[in-house]
Amino acid sequence: MPAEIPHILSLVTFLPLIGAGLILLARFAMKGGADSAARWIALGTTLATLAVSVVLVLAFDPANAGYQFVERYEWFAAAQYHLGVDGISILFVLLTAFLMPICIVASWKTINDRVVDYMVAFLVLQTLVIGVFTALDLFLFYIFFEGTLVPMFIIIGVWGGTNRIYAAYKFFLYTLLGSVLMLLAMLWMAWTAGTTSIPELKTFAFSPAAQPLLWLAFFASFAVKMPMWPVHTWLPDAHVQAPTAGSVILAGILLKLGGYGFILFSVPMFPLASQMFAAGVRPVGRRHRLHFAGRLPADRHEEADRLFVGRPHGLRDHGHLRRQYSGHAGRGVPDAEPRPDLGRALPLRRRRL
Repeated sequence: MPAEIPHILSLVTFLPLIGAGLILLARFAMKGGADSAARWIALGTTLATLAVSVVLVLAFDPANAGYQFVERYEWFAAAQYHLGVDGISILFVLLTAFLMPICIVASWKTINDRVVDYMVAFLVLQTLVIGVFTALDLFLFYIFFEGTLVPMFIIIGVWGGTNRIYAAYKFFLYTLLGSVLMLLAMLWMAWTAGTTSIPELKTFAFSPAAQPLLWLAFFASFAVKMPMWPVHTWLPDAHVQAPTAGSVILAGILLKLGGYGFILFSVPMFPLASQMFAAGVRPVGRRHRLHFAGRLPADRHEEADRLFVGRPHGLRDHGHLRRQYSGHAGRGVPDAEPRPDLGRALPLRRRRL
């Protein structure tokens, strides 16, 4: 199979949008039976998108560490139509294409009100989510990233539970406001680097003074999207009020967008800030502490030992992640020695009745 298939990324990205257009045409062409046609068109479109994504994965060369199936066209000076996938994003494309037919089938009998609008919303959502994983232009990524809010807001607000309006607005406002700082950071990055290409921005050396501010601006958006404490309170309401298929997409795909953003932007573009914030974590008041064996410079091993362990025996003796329960839970006081494993030291005795 050829390593490069022309325009396959555009096809897998916008094929669901074509299906949405066909459903709208069916609504005007068919006075009756439009709901049934909408279900079958949505199912056929999502299955076709899944087939194209499978071809995409089979044609992908895992030995090539760069972006593949790249499509790049000049729109105007401020942005480009630039698509491509790497070893991480292609798996998210496949995941999105795999979950969507399942959601359509799950909604076959449960959604009976405004079926045409429901199927169109899901197909538009699929295009926007796949676009997030294929976009290699800064502002094209932002359009897809923020565009996912609109169909999900409609899905929750129209077909959700009894408290759906409150949950929909809370979901929309939390995630939208969190992205305002990210947009400002993108504008500054494009002006400073002179490009909106994400691969080129990964190689651009932003100043050490600017990196922490840029990192925090992107963090404000990705933390809400994941979501992280304390900006996570929209999630329970959205999950409870969303219809079943909407909850599946929310948990299976949309919550992954924040983590994908960290991998795409925060770590490679702002490495100094990522290292600074990672080293500045201080676990205080936790019932347990995490021991992590990381590859650190020699002069920082002792600092990391004090950070994660609280005593000088070091992380280098442990090649895995483990937990040590503190004898002073909740007060942030490090133990001099780990507590014994009471489960082994004190075997349980059977009580005779």
